[in-house]
Parts: sequence; C-alpha cells; structure tokens
Amino acid sequence: MVKVRPAVGVGLSYAIGDPAYEDGPEDDPEKRYHLLNFNIYELEWGLEQAPAVSLVTRLHHRSGIWGVIAPPLVGSNFLAVGLRYRF
Repeated sequence: MVKVRPAVGVGLSYAIGDPAYEDGPEDDPEKRYHLLNFNIYELEWGLEQAPAVSLVTRLHHRSGIWGVIAPPLVGSNFLAVGLRYRF
C-alpha cells in the first residue's frame, strides 16, 4: 500500500547573496530582493513494505506576498524530486 504524507512550511527567507534565479519587478527585472516570504509544499510517497525509503516531491516558493514586502510578481518557484532514507 502507498502512503502519502504532506508537509507545509511558511516563513521569511533571507538570501545572503544575490538570488540568481528570481524574477525582479516589471519595471526593473534585474533587481533582486534578499528578504522574501518563503513557502514550501511537500509530498512524501512511501510503501508500507519499505518504511525507510520514500520519494519526495517539493515546491519551493519565494515571493513578495503580492506587494507586502516586495513588488508584485517578484520571486521564484522550484520543483524538486528526491529520495529520502531514514536511518
């Protein structure tokens, strides 16, 4: 049987360097913001027969919260897939 476990995280994200893969505001697309909102959404897919191993799918999202802490349309989205092993 397949087990699916969701996870959600929300908080602030501060980039120490200049974020290379983020969209800037429409009037200055090359501008980068260090402090943005961070959301993470994750699904962990596993089998009951192999509880130590699972497949993880994750959406990593940084944004200005529709103009609250940075202009609208600023930020980035990344999709990730990985294997997780529990010791």
